Amino acid sequence: MTELTQDLSLAQACSLMDSYAFDLGRDDADKLVGCWLDLYQPNWIRLATIEALYLGRYKAISVEHILNVWLRLGTPNPHFTYEFERLICRKLPKHLSDLSDLTASASKSERENYSRVVSL
Repeated sequence: MTELTQDLSLAQACSLMDSYAFDLGRDDADKLVGCWLDLYQPNWIRLATIEALYLGRYKAISVEHILNVWLRLGTPNPHFTYEFERLICRKLPKHLSDLSDLTASASKSERENYSRVVSL
């Protein structure tokens, strides 16, 4: 994953938490993501944020719980579909939608592989 893609993943996670009014406790999204970055990959943080939205758990502690479970598993295990991700990411500002556009423009086999991983 390139540095630009990593930065975009983190920016999307922060934007989603802000856009969907996550309960962040006393912190802000940037600070929480910065702390999580010590333990988790940027794409995991983005996926866990979307997973929390999918589960209807609009709290930073829920994202952290999802990340902890995935760390024990050794891999992300999201349950949402690509269509859900696309719907959720529509609320992102235009300059942050590039990563979703990259996923949408991926080849059919890449999308199938991605969907298979997301549906596990």
